[in-house]
Order: sequence, then structure tokens, then C-alpha cells
Amino acid sequence: MVSKARLLLGLLLGIVPTLGAAPEPAAPRPAPRPPNLLLFMVDTLRADVLGCYGNERIRTPEIDALAAEGTVFVHANAPVPATRPSIASLMTGVPADVHGVFSHQHVLSGQVAGLPRLAERLAARGYTTAALVANPNVDRVFGFARGFDHYEGLYETRHGRRPATSRDLVSDAAVVVSRARALIAELEPRRPWFLFVLAIDPHAPYTPPAPFDRIYNPLLAGSKLGKMSAVLDFDQRLKEGENPSPLAMRTLYEGEVSFVDREFGRLLGKLRESGELDHTLVVLTADHGEEFAEHGHRGHGKTLYEETTRVPLILRHPRWFRHAVRRERVDLLDLSATLLAVAGAQVPAFWTGRDLRGPLGQRSVVSSNHFGEYSSIAIRRGNLKLIKDDTSGAVEVFDLEADPAEKSPLRGDALEAARATLAARLDAYRKQVAALKAKLARTAVESEDEPVPEGIEKTLESLGYVGGKKR
Repeated sequence: MVSKARLLLGLLLGIVPTLGAAPEPAAPRPAPRPPNLLLFMVDTLRADVLGCYGNERIRTPEIDALAAEGTVFVHANAPVPATRPSIASLMTGVPADVHGVFSHQHVLSGQVAGLPRLAERLAARGYTTAALVANPNVDRVFGFARGFDHYEGLYETRHGRRPATSRDLVSDAAVVVSRARALIAELEPRRPWFLFVLAIDPHAPYTPPAPFDRIYNPLLAGSKLGKMSAVLDFDQRLKEGENPSPLAMRTLYEGEVSFVDREFGRLLGKLRESGELDHTLVVLTADHGEEFAEHGHRGHGKTLYEETTRVPLILRHPRWFRHAVRRERVDLLDLSATLLAVAGAQVPAFWTGRDLRGPLGQRSVVSSNHFGEYSSIAIRRGNLKLIKDDTSGAVEVFDLEADPAEKSPLRGDALEAARATLAARLDAYRKQVAALKAKLARTAVESEDEPVPEGIEKTLESLGYVGGKKR
């Protein structure tokens, strides 16, 4: 019952209480907006050139600062040591052995049936999706734009003419980051966004702008030793059995790493200025690494040693990815699944990746490479790694903890025990791939069947992709 005093007070205030009525239910709170997703991929970035991965000589303060606030995955691997197949795996959530894009001779087209794309899933969740890519290997003509509201290639020739230097054929990290900053300012603030940025530095040619061409060796200022003609000459000398020193090229490569680090810091600065940093999952990673004659080659796409397949993977978010160093073996397929899970989107049942936010059990991690004369597959489990050359049948097994540089393959009983364990895991992987391929009816399309603009062809040529033969 309502007391007389309370009833009188209600009448004086013009409020008539309802006898015995329940209180009005509180209005439901709106669901929190999913976080923005910034995926910054550095083409050809080895993990071991970063300070946060133990390099005490190369200066990468911006990436190291991200690592100090976020989660560093020490043992992250690319599924393929080449740009197009690696990013195809990231975007489809399945290995190259399933999606069929093994090199820059294949297209990730709409004809690849049954493969929902990362961007499509995020768009269905309400995300604005955008991509800025500085490597024409993943231009929209090769099938990578599906699911993106905005897909922009940043590698036009200047003034529509063939430039004097190959650097003019692609946009460096300064141009890419400036465009990314502008795009972030244009995005609808009330909608979550996914922005994929692919910076091509430090891919060959190794020609960092001043002062980064001389920060690790003043004598290399303006050097021509990193230009594509010098790089291809180096490769030819290696092929002919010579042992040329890669020191100058690697030093210039390291200068490009420090340059892209500075520019990455500018992009993070934009997020801080806009107040969006703590509402954004920031990811720093690479599509593959780069070798400098550690195992007889220069570049990537030839071997599956750690210098070409081990990549940095750093995630920062104040809720899910605070400062931590994690040592589970993971790969870019895990990153794909994590981005969907963080966005609240459904992860396809056939995706092999795992949500990196939670604890992970031990899992085998596979990298493969099937291009031209090179065909091999590698599997890692714990500290052991097996590399099998599919052409010759040769097998090497390494203990990555005792021999991180992969210079001393296991021998004798240790080899046989490890080989038996890893071979069984590899056989299980291949059966899984065969079953998934049959389910998805995968089709790969040759790039020669697609109209490729002349400018894209010239840009690919300037990067060493000559006639589809060189990397």
C-alpha cells in the first residue's frame, strides 16, 4: 500500500503513483561497439631484426614500444615464404595446399569455391573494410579485393611514365602511412573498421631513403649495392657457386626496416590523436622473411628455413593483448581466426587457426613452398622441425632450441626418433588438406588468363618478378 504522506506528495508534484505497480525496468544498455582492427603487415620482415625479438643493434623503437604494451608471439610462422600465397592464406583462413595459390602465377579469384574471406566475414559483422597495399602482387586484379569496401594499390608510376629508378615504381612506407592516416580520418566513427595495410619496405631492391641508407654504415650512403641489378647479380653469383658477401645488402635492408619502423610510429600517432588507440586491436606482422645466403640463397620463396618463414607477430589491445611474451608455435592462420573472434564474427568451422586470446595447446605448424623448381614442406612441433624436399625426397630435422640457425641437422638415433614423430604429423596434415580440398572444390586460375595492367607488370618486374620466373 502507498502511505497517505507519499500519496499527498505525489499529488502535489503532479505524479500519481500506481498502487502495487512494479518499478519501471531500466532501459537496456546498447551493446558495446566491436573494436577497430588495424593489421599492419611489413613485406619481407624477418623477426630477428627487431629489438623486441632480441636484436640489440637495429633500431626499431616504435615496434618495440608496441611490443612493450602488447603481446609478442616469439614463434610465429608464415604459411608460405612468398607474398601472394601467404596473404591468400591470411585472407581465406586455410593453407596454400588448400586454396591453391602457390606463387605469383596464381590468382585468388572468385572461382575458388567455398572460401569465405576474412573481409567478407567482418563486413557481415558491420565493419567498414579497407586495404592499402604497396605490393602489386596482391593487387585487386589478382582477386584480393573481395569483401573490401575500399581496396587501393599504392604503386602507380609517377606522371604515367617509366621512372628512372625502381623506387619510383612503388610507394614507400612514408606514402603508405600518410594515406593510411588520411583514410582513418575519413572512416565513419560510429562503425568499427578493419584496415589492412601492406608496406613493401624492406622488400628488394634494398634502397632506403636518407638518412636510413647510412645509419648502420656511413659508407653506404647513396650506395647502388642494393639496387635490383646488383641484387640479381648477387643471386647469379650464388647460383654459379661463388660466395659473395651479403653484408652490404643486409645492412641496407636493415636501414629500410628502421625506416618503416619510423613510419609505423606515425600511424600509431594518428590513432592516439583520434582517441582510437585503446579501442583498436593493433597487429604488426609480416608475410614472410628474407634470407641473405644463410643457406645458399638470397631472397625468399626458395627455402623453408627460419629466416624466410619466421615472422614477427605482435598484438596490442588493453583488454585482450596486454604486455606478455608467449612461446607457443603459431602462424598467420591463427591470426585470421583471432581477428574474426575479436570482432564477434563466426569463425568458419574448417579454418585451422585458433583464437590467440586464450591458452593454446601444442599444435603442429606447417609451412609449404611449391613454385617452379622449388617444392618443399616443413612441420614444427615443440622444438623440432622437419623439412622435406618433395622433389628429391631429402629430409632434414632440426632442434630449434639447440640450433636456431639450422646449421646442424640431427643425426643417428635422435634423427630417427624425431623423424618418425614429425613424419606421422605431416601425414595427418596432408590427409586433412586432401579432405578439405575435396569438400571445398578448390580451383586455381593462372594469372595469364587475367588481364593485368601494363603498369602492374612493370612494377612487378622492378621488384624482381620477371616473367613470372624470378622472386
